[in-house]
Amino acid sequence: MSGDRPDAAELVDAVARWLTDEHAPAVKGASRFQALVAAQALAIVSRELALGAAHDAADAAALGALTPTATAADGAAARQALADALRAGDHDEDLAAVAAVLREHVRRKLDLARPGYDAG
Repeated sequence: MSGDRPDAAELVDAVARWLTDEHAPAVKGASRFQALVAAQALAIVSRELALGAAHDAADAAALGALTPTATAADGAAARQALADALRAGDHDEDLAAVAAVLREHVRRKLDLARPGYDAG
């Protein structure tokens, strides 16, 4: 419920910390690996809770600008509209501009999945 503590992000963070700091060190082999994978998945969920709405809005604006005739009110709609436009060949003459926008889209996705991955 909204306003309750701990909130969803705090719960996810607490479970991830427990898996990483307490559970994984106490187990061996495949169980340790699975605990660390679960902790990483929860960390992704936590980042999605924190950044997802902003990333969706950025996708809607950036990708939607490439398909101005479509009414892309959210990131998912903008992504679909752009995919349809690319499939139809609507951007064959400006692929460099599309690639630049998609590069930023991928950076936003990496911010969720693996922060710092593209920092080199």
